[in-house]
Amino acid sequence: MSLNPKQARFVAEYLKDGNGSRAAIAAGYAPAFAKNTAWRMLHENQEIVAAIDKARKVIIDEGEYNLIRAVRETYQDLHDAKAANQHSAVAKLREMLHRLYGLLIDKHEIKIEHVDISGALAEARARVALNTTSRNITDAEIVNDEISSRLPLIE
Repeated sequence: MSLNPKQARFVAEYLKDGNGSRAAIAAGYAPAFAKNTAWRMLHENQEIVAAIDKARKVIIDEGEYNLIRAVRETYQDLHDAKAANQHSAVAKLREMLHRLYGLLIDKHEIKIEHVDISGALAEARARVALNTTSRNITDAEIVNDEISSRLPLIE
């Protein structure tokens, strides 16, 4: 069984941005029930799920072609902007080319190593207990010493 026109439109709209509610409304379903309609179509209607999967596979398979095409079009636009002395457009198109080539990244993923502060504090206290005589050392001093010992020396 094939998709009816509303379902086909839903699939096309859903592929644009992955927003099921927006896709349901754009396909002609009632806005008041768009969220429920989208959920049912995406979780219960296997034909729609299969159509979305098939379309995504086509998009993925043609991805390299689309990148090449985007770069070519951007170079053509850059050439046209230079010829028209549109300096801000030239700058923006160069930025777009850098993004396409992966030279500019908007977000960085930063991974921070988990530090067990309670374990580090216990170790530091044990060291202090061995090395102190009559001086009263606070937990803050112990933590500062521990943190300082783990940081690289900056000169």
